[in-house]
Amino acid sequence: MIYSYITPSFFWIVAGMIFFASCTTRSQFPISDTAKDPIRYQIVEDARAALGAKYGYGASGNKRYDCSGLVYSIYTQYRISLPRSTSQMAHSGQPIKKTELQPGDLVFFKNHNTIDHVAIVSRISGNKTWLIHSTTSQGVVETHLEDSMYWAPRVVAYRSFIK
Repeated sequence: MIYSYITPSFFWIVAGMIFFASCTTRSQFPISDTAKDPIRYQIVEDARAALGAKYGYGASGNKRYDCSGLVYSIYTQYRISLPRSTSQMAHSGQPIKKTELQPGDLVFFKNHNTIDHVAIVSRISGNKTWLIHSTTSQGVVETHLEDSMYWAPRVVAYRSFIK
């Protein structure tokens, strides 16, 4: 019987390897991108670490964020200066086109002619753009922009604050 060759120590070594492999997070960045732009990589990884945090109006940390509070708290860790409010952020930084978006850039949204939401680009693949943002209904989530009937039509601006 093959089971007689599996020692208890071998079993625990294999089980441990499987456990630790499943616990590690895999980056959505290709290796080459992390080397050439480590700030973008870190911003996205920090945003990803906030996934699941609750929404809190005006909150910018301690596992509670509003949309601009999430962006503000992450960017200031890297000494990137930006305003605290979404509408002020939307008028700062470098305006870019959607085709120029990179992970770590920001996407702004409007509701009734008021810019009221911001999200961090987490990854781009072909025509698909993923965003990490704090929503009032779900807290910090990662969503696919182009498939969202709610978010896609509300996009008003793309900005980069990373040089």
